[in-house]
Amino acid sequence: MKNRRRALVSALAGVAMTTLLLTGCAGGQSKIDACKSIAQSVSTASSEVSSSMSNFQSDPDGAAKSMKNMAASFTTAAGKVTQSDIKPLADKAAAAMNDFSGDFAKLAADPKNPDTAAVEKSSQKMSDTFTALQKACTL
Repeated sequence: MKNRRRALVSALAGVAMTTLLLTGCAGGQSKIDACKSIAQSVSTASSEVSSSMSNFQSDPDGAAKSMKNMAASFTTAAGKVTQSDIKPLADKAAAAMNDFSGDFAKLAADPKNPDTAAVEKSSQKMSDTFTALQKACTL
């Protein structure tokens, strides 16, 4: 009887531990938490970018640096996302933002001979990826 009770207690403890472990794995980051962390990152960096963009004509390098900082900040935030619906969208948006930042830096380096086609293309791609991310975060 004592051995049966011990076996039953061990089995129940094993089931309880497995349930707790699986719950932790399945729980992970919620969609809301993933979207909030990205939104905070964008909010912080976007005010700096807005300010420097308004001064693009007088300080194109400063505007490019702000865009690069925002892209880096967003890439870091996207790297922290683990939620399976949001993660691929955040990664695509980060890649698009980095592409735009690179094209924008080229524009800032030579504003008299701009490659506007590249900037427009990467800007559209960035806009499309952020629209998809925003849509996923609002559903």
